[in-house]
Formats: sequence, structure tokens, C-alpha cells
Amino acid sequence: MFNWFGNELILTYWQKLSLPLRGVLVDNIVTSVNTRLAGLESAGYLVGPVNRVEWDAKRNVLTDLIDGVVRFHVRMTPPPPAETIEFWMEYEPKNLESLGEMLVTG
Repeated sequence: MFNWFGNELILTYWQKLSLPLRGVLVDNIVTSVNTRLAGLESAGYLVGPVNRVEWDAKRNVLTDLIDGVVRFHVRMTPPPPAETIEFWMEYEPKNLESLGEMLVTG
């Protein structure tokens, strides 16, 4: 899921390269990625409710921004596959108590 979504982000936002780095660009990316994550969550591909993308000033230092490097932090939780399914079975002797009633009435 991480590889697939990472590829989707690259294909979707490749066209944004070379655009002027302004707040409207960052807001547009954050809003559209969060909308996409909400759609994947509602379709059952992600377990919520913490799936989101953030732009954090701490991760975007001034020297990187001057070089045109913008970083977004994506948090998402795809559901893990069911690797093992267990059933605990138990003999229930209390059901035998009604056996005598069934023999008399049956």
C-alpha cells in the first residue's frame, strides 16, 4: 500500500514541480492528499481516523526551501492481512443436562 500510494503521489504531483513555492501550493497539496486519504479510508483500504498529510515547518528548513525542496509527512494505516485465524473450541458439558428432557419428551 505504501509503494502504491507513493507512486500515486508522484504521478499526481509531478505536474506541480517548477510551480512557485507559495502557501497556496502547499495548501492545495495538503487538502487534496487529505481528501484522497479520506476516500481510501471510507473505501476500507485504510484504517482510520489518523490518516493524513501534514506540512511541518520543522521538516522544511529554510535552506531546503531555498533549494526548492518541500517535504510533506504522510501518516496512513493500511489494514494488516489476516495471517492466522484461530478458533478456540471447547466441549460444553452443560448441554448434556437437557439430554434427559429431550429423551422423555421426544
